Amino acid sequence: MVSKARLRTLTALTAILLPSIFTGCTSADQKVDKGTAEVKRNGIVVTSEKLTNFEGLADKIKKEQIPDSEIICTVGDDAINVGDYKLNFRYKQDQAKQEISLHPQITAPLLKDAQRMGIELTEREKKDLIDASLKKGGFELEKKFQSGELKREDFEKQVLDMGVVLKAINTRIEQHLLTEIINNSLLVDAARKNGLGKVAFNKYVEVKHTDKYQEYLKLTNLTPNQVKDQILEEILADLMKQKIVESADIADKQVYEFYQANKENFKHNGRYHWAQILIADPDQDFGAMTTVATDVSRKFPKLSQKEQMAKIQVLKDEKRKKAMDLVKSAKSGVDFATLANASTEDIPARASKTGGDMGYTDLKSLADNQIFKNIGSAIETMSPGEIYPKPIKSVVGWHVIKLIDKQESGYIPFEEVKDEIKQTLARQNAEFAVRAWIIHQREVVPVRIAKRFESLLAKANQLEGETKSQP
Repeated sequence: MVSKARLRTLTALTAILLPSIFTGCTSADQKVDKGTAEVKRNGIVVTSEKLTNFEGLADKIKKEQIPDSEIICTVGDDAINVGDYKLNFRYKQDQAKQEISLHPQITAPLLKDAQRMGIELTEREKKDLIDASLKKGGFELEKKFQSGELKREDFEKQVLDMGVVLKAINTRIEQHLLTEIINNSLLVDAARKNGLGKVAFNKYVEVKHTDKYQEYLKLTNLTPNQVKDQILEEILADLMKQKIVESADIADKQVYEFYQANKENFKHNGRYHWAQILIADPDQDFGAMTTVATDVSRKFPKLSQKEQMAKIQVLKDEKRKKAMDLVKSAKSGVDFATLANASTEDIPARASKTGGDMGYTDLKSLADNQIFKNIGSAIETMSPGEIYPKPIKSVVGWHVIKLIDKQESGYIPFEEVKDEIKQTLARQNAEFAVRAWIIHQREVVPVRIAKRFESLLAKANQLEGETKSQP
């Protein structure tokens, strides 16, 4: 459970840093024209996917103190200036920092990624980071050092590790930011022309009233109006992508062909179809599912500790007895699905009225699952239609188990995986549809790079020969 949440967070952060709309890498089977680059008197004209990488731009802007009003490039009639670039850069940085602050556990894998990228801090950067952190911590931090609550070397290591992470994030942002701004400019302009402005504003109002928005405002140095503009443009771009992929329907024939072509991926080594009734008695709080101890402390705060402990034991015994009574009822012939729908404390299963059906799974998947690892050992000994003779305890409570079916090794039937394949193909088609749309727009809407930034573009995108081919 935790690992999936962590994966979602890492995925969200990756989406912030590495937008998948158009990375510039087109696979061979897509057969998309690679585009051209020409030199004009007012700068390089870049079409299709030539502009894919623009490292060094942020450093150039800083070193040369280029004013915000100076234009970097134009996308059709839309100009992108230094101020736009810096604003988008800060917005991306803020988004990444917010994800890290909300989910600090992702710092470790991000640090490993930074190290793989070869990201290091200069001695000056290290000194500045530590000095700034010590100044921010002030007297309270010094007290922790003196009391031994926090070792100075541990503190400095944490500061420098975070510095490496943030430097890597900045590197990733810079590599793709100008391309993303250009592509978003195309999407936003098309969205407005398609009358999606009002829908986008209504969605922005919804976002504005969320806790995450308020937390973001506390974190960022952007003004509320700047945040509003950034969010509106994100929403407009997303709405246009949705419009582009509306026609990305997947025919059943295409789904079946995919299944046949990849049939070995749907092979299993034996699996079990089972159902359960859960009586919640978790070892620790799991979101809305709280421990008996937590429930007692909330409902009976005036009881002494000894009285609370006695109350906890009584309630835990009641839960175990309830699970045992359900086993007896199921073994006596009462319909298992009916019992599950009425009695299970698995909240999603109870709401969906699935009769406790857990579908098919293999023993390894059960053994690898923190919650179900004890259940796999029980299921292995059962026959189809059998109710396990006693409830099984896990970290979330008591499980009353029924084995519905047992299959030897073979292939998962097409009908069982049809919807899943369809969703996968739809996502792939959607991504390609957006990619193809952007490539087409980049071919018909000229992107002109200003003279001041020509050499930087050429170096980053191996266009030296092309830029020298014209007088």
